Order: sequence, then C-alpha cells, then structure tokens
Amino acid sequence: MAYVTAQTVVDGLIAALTAWTGEPLASAVMRRGPQHGATLGGASALVLVGLRRLSETGAGLGNQWWTECEIAVSLLVPDDPEDPQAAEDLRFELVEEFGKFMQANRNLGTVGVHAGHIVSCDFFAEAFLGDTEQVFRGADFTVAYKTLRS
Repeated sequence: MAYVTAQTVVDGLIAALTAWTGEPLASAVMRRGPQHGATLGGASALVLVGLRRLSETGAGLGNQWWTECEIAVSLLVPDDPEDPQAAEDLRFELVEEFGKFMQANRNLGTVGVHAGHIVSCDFFAEAFLGDTEQVFRGADFTVAYKTLRS
C-alpha cells in the first residue's frame, strides 16, 4: 500500500470539516496550522487544524507499518465577560458537534486513511492568539488517524 502523507491526512480532515453541515461547527472559521492571529469576520467560533505528531509501529506482516498521524484540532470561542455562560454553552455545543463529526468521518474517504478517533481533549480559557488580548474558551483535541504502508 502506498504511503499516505501527513499533509494528505490533515487536508482530508479539513475538507471533511469544511463540508460538514452540522451547526455550530459548520459556520466556524477554519484555519490550517498554528496561527499567531486570526479574525472571525462575524463568525462565532474558530477551528484550528494542524499536525501534532507522527509515529509508526510494526503491523506484524513483513515490512508493513502503521503510521499514526496525531492532529491538533482546537475549537475556540471568544469569551464574553458580559455573558460568560453563552460562551461556555457554545463551547460545549462545538465539542458535541465535533464528536458527531468524528463518528461520521472515521475514514475521511481518502484511500488508505482509516481508524480515526479522538485521543484526548483539554479545555482551557486563555489568550490563545498572539496578536490580541482576546480570551478564548477552547477545547484542544488530539485526533488520530492510521494509515498502513509497506
């Protein structure tokens, strides 16, 4: 089986996220890779997707290997000091919708990419982008997809 690059996996995940129609995830601004600054342009949320880690393990069949791409997916909602409960509710709605997205996109529809799952999720509230003091409520997911190569 041909080697599937990490960029192919990340791009496949972004394409699937962009095509997703479930709200509030569908109306979020999508960005690839680490960001030092981003504008929401009227959207209520920001999604950052980038490669976190690559690893390989033997598949137990000759010279075949599992490559696991761990992808960082950060769901960010601007905090609102006037209405913090609304920001927290939106964060939970995003997390729930992302879980539904992952259940529906376990193989990304890309040849050789399968077994996608959520590894972990950490919640935070902090100034996340370097160009602003805006505090974001976020959920930082690690998502893993496996590919088999020989």
